[in-house]
Amino acid sequence: MALFGLIKSNQERALDDAFKKMFSVIFPNGEQDIERDCAKVNQLTHGKIPPSDLRNFVTRCKARIHIGRTVGGGDDDTILVDSISDRSNGRIDGADAYNVYVYLAGEAGYYDKLSLVMKKTGGSLAPGMQKQLQRMADVYAAGVYTDDIPTGYDEFGLTTTNPIPTVSIEGSNHYLIRLRFKGQAVTANRIGSTDSEVTPGLVDVYKLSVGSTDVGTIYICPYHRRNSRKPPAGFTLIDK
Repeated sequence: MALFGLIKSNQERALDDAFKKMFSVIFPNGEQDIERDCAKVNQLTHGKIPPSDLRNFVTRCKARIHIGRTVGGGDDDTILVDSISDRSNGRIDGADAYNVYVYLAGEAGYYDKLSLVMKKTGGSLAPGMQKQLQRMADVYAAGVYTDDIPTGYDEFGLTTTNPIPTVSIEGSNHYLIRLRFKGQAVTANRIGSTDSEVTPGLVDVYKLSVGSTDVGTIYICPYHRRNSRKPPAGFTLIDK
């Protein structure tokens, strides 16, 4: 019995360590980040989550999104939005749950990643990144809910003037995991980012290959309000 208790204690400590590690990623500035996210989620849900439940709701939702986007290739939008709706105990509708998801997965996640970069580099960002950070709220506010950007033109996903919209970098990864060329999974290598006249957010550029064969270059903008369900010409998307 004593040995069993010791094993259980070790398992509990391992679980505690895992949660602490996750929270250091999703709330890198601790209480400051939690308060920021609670204030925004309270605004997005029109105060429907009672103050006594708001902190728990936000932390659980953000943890679920993190797990869903990083374990086993990622969950799709619908699964994550449904999980947020369930955690609200019926207090918010699907539209509110979707807005919470977009904020926590997109804008909040972006700020968190920058904070982690700052910690690793001694607390400073390059001037270009500082400028980008200052305008991110406007960038996300301009995000689209559609499979493509209405102002885009030329070949979808294959040009900087018609990039694929996704919610976040993790959303882009989920999209790429589902992408197929002639039925085969592709390997995506991000080679940089660029500006586009059709969207305020930077556009990431990915070289795609199957085995040793180059099968094209695609362009993705991860600052929108939905992961596109549309593939570029010559490709398909599978359900995952």
